Amino acid sequence: MVGFDTYDGSADKEGTFFKGFESVVKLTDEFAKKHGKLFAVTETGITNQAMKKQGNERPEWFSDILNIVTKPEYDCAYYMVWSNYDSKSNYYSPFAVSKSADGTLHGHELMDGFIRFYNDAKSIFAADQKNVVYGETKPAAPTVSGWDQTGYITAPVAGTRILEKTTVAAKLSEAMPDALLSVSNGTKEIKLDGKSEGKTVTAELTADILAQLGEAAKGKIILSSGNKKLAEITVIFNIPEKEPDPYMVDDFESYYGEASLLQQSWATNKDTGCTIDLGLSDKEGNAQDGYGMKFDYSEKKAAMLERRSQKRLTGPTVMHSASGRFRMENSRKRLYRLTQTKHAMKYI
Repeated sequence: MVGFDTYDGSADKEGTFFKGFESVVKLTDEFAKKHGKLFAVTETGITNQAMKKQGNERPEWFSDILNIVTKPEYDCAYYMVWSNYDSKSNYYSPFAVSKSADGTLHGHELMDGFIRFYNDAKSIFAADQKNVVYGETKPAAPTVSGWDQTGYITAPVAGTRILEKTTVAAKLSEAMPDALLSVSNGTKEIKLDGKSEGKTVTAELTADILAQLGEAAKGKIILSSGNKKLAEITVIFNIPEKEPDPYMVDDFESYYGEASLLQQSWATNKDTGCTIDLGLSDKEGNAQDGYGMKFDYSEKKAAMLERRSQKRLTGPTVMHSASGRFRMENSRKRLYRLTQTKHAMKYI
């Protein structure tokens, strides 16, 4: 199964959250269908800050979400609203405060809309579970057709730096006598001597083959059967990790121009509806002494970036380290400071 967690931090009447939400639903639905997986919105709700005690602008928020995920073009298995733990600051859905003698509930002003959501035939609550699982509405068991031949590499893991003789291993969905493992540096591919026993394939990546591969930041280990490629992972051949400089955040040279290596060391954070794409650039004038970080972004809300200059920041932007300090520059060499709504952070 694939899914995502998301919370509405605005809940405004313009529906800012909903536009981005449906875009992610569409993207995840397409991915799930392409890879033969189930898809769900695994957590959602309105944040404490956005769900006001009074003056909420989106009274049918929960039904609006339900109407999106149940559109016929999406195969969403479920969407789950997160739990409430108290009525002060740790809640994500409306709550009742009191109950009259006649059974009428009194509480948060969004409660009426939430009750309409509760009564919708498409929603399921804990009280409905017994009938869903055991009653007349119990879903029919799915039928599963036969699987194609598949496999995956179990050792080493993707991103490993391979500097010495290494055992390579893979698992198969069924016995394939002609299954084999090979390695590539991007220009040449070398088959490894190994053996296929049942659903397991093993081979030795020898020191001699490593010497033939040379230095390769985008090396590949490939699992195949006959003419069919079953799996492939990216590894690094013969390039040891540089000793870190305690006085420098990053000089961006140790990634050898590979964005995938950069993204293993850096994480990004962004606001709803915005995008951030981290990469590397060695374009003259954009980086000092080799590579710099390329910071491509799409800004959907005003004031996403706090800046020391009133000039609008335009991408792409290059980040690099100079004099032991982390700096961010655009083509005009203006200095900016990132807020929590959009930033890149390196793992230490």
